[in-house]
Amino acid sequence: MASINRFADLHCHPHRRSFNWLHKNRRPESKRKYTPWWIILPKRKAEEKGKRAAAYTQCDLAKINNGHLKLAFVSLYPLGKGWVTGRKDSTEVVARNLEKYLGDNLLNEAVSAFLNRFLQFIGNAKGGDLAVRDFIQAIYMKIPLRRINFVQSRKYNYFNELKEEREFLLKSNATESSTKLYIPFYKRIFVSKKKVLKKEAESLSATGAYYLALNGENVEEIIAQDKTAFVLTIES
Repeated sequence: MASINRFADLHCHPHRRSFNWLHKNRRPESKRKYTPWWIILPKRKAEEKGKRAAAYTQCDLAKINNGHLKLAFVSLYPLGKGWVTGRKDSTEVVARNLEKYLGDNLLNEAVSAFLNRFLQFIGNAKGGDLAVRDFIQAIYMKIPLRRINFVQSRKYNYFNELKEEREFLLKSNATESSTKLYIPFYKRIFVSKKKVLKKEAESLSATGAYYLALNGENVEEIIAQDKTAFVLTIES
């Protein structure tokens, strides 16, 4: 029988996308959804073209298990407020990009008019330019708007976020689980979960477990048993 290569990754975020998308799903009836084993529907074309990894995960628990990753240095990284503040000229940037890609034609005028009216609506509803920037940041970073708003709020605390992220990983520690596909609500009308899983079973489906290592000796013990060791790190 041919031997299987085993790999290590010195810096990865296998849980970040699921953590940000499921952060508020912690009511008693939703606890089953709040685990790192959920994979948020990836934008496959962006991944295949090697575009910015906002709409897909470069590392998730399906990739880890199917790719025989046995040692992962998993980074805890409370999202910085500066990343979701947005630029003050964000609406002008969007307008320039529309003109660049659509050109000077009726389609451009129609889309621009619709976007401006919509941005005016959410701005008036929530309080001006900041609401508009929130909306654009949510689209650009592929993070839910409610999550953007929470990170911007006074309730957001970096140390508490760090602890919650650690708890998120501890929840499924040393527990055999299977990946599940999460499709954002606004895409469920157009996307069939059954068809996606059938077409992309190899990249989205996996069963396994990870073990949070306590020390170096524990890392060696986990790997010796052909299991996956997670070493927690903190990204500053």
